Amino acid sequence: MSGRITLLPVVLGQRVKASERLVRLDAAEITARLDQAVASLQQAERDGKRVASLFEQQAVTRAEYDASEVRHRVALGGAAEAKAMMSYVEILAPFDGVVARKWAEVGDLALPGKPLISIEDPSALQLEADVPQGILSHIQQDARLAARVDGVSGEVTG
Repeated sequence: MSGRITLLPVVLGQRVKASERLVRLDAAEITARLDQAVASLQQAERDGKRVASLFEQQAVTRAEYDASEVRHRVALGGAAEAKAMMSYVEILAPFDGVVARKWAEVGDLALPGKPLISIEDPSALQLEADVPQGILSHIQQDARLAARVDGVSGEVTG
């Protein structure tokens, strides 16, 4: 969903846990929509009880009773939709990892499809390298090799 970023508490290189909050978007419009939907649902429930009571007393028609039920189902759907939209206001870490890149900052506009943060799982990183054909015969499958990586102190064995 689109929204202004109001909270982005992580920094580059920070370790994050699964389900940790990474981003919060401005939710004023969605909060208002949820309040409207809840109020409509409450009104539909009250009207439904009143019409059901009148229907039992044969004071309203079957069509009025059915219309009341439909209004209640529509109100339920509206409330469920608004609650679902609220779930998009906070973005949580999908897995344990490290913040590898920040694409946005507080105040930026978040848009569908626009990356905000990149998280990597260090245990799942792979190194691919081209090997000259001249030394290929000296390398055996499953051999352990040392590599130097920019940004990492010392050598990494893989």
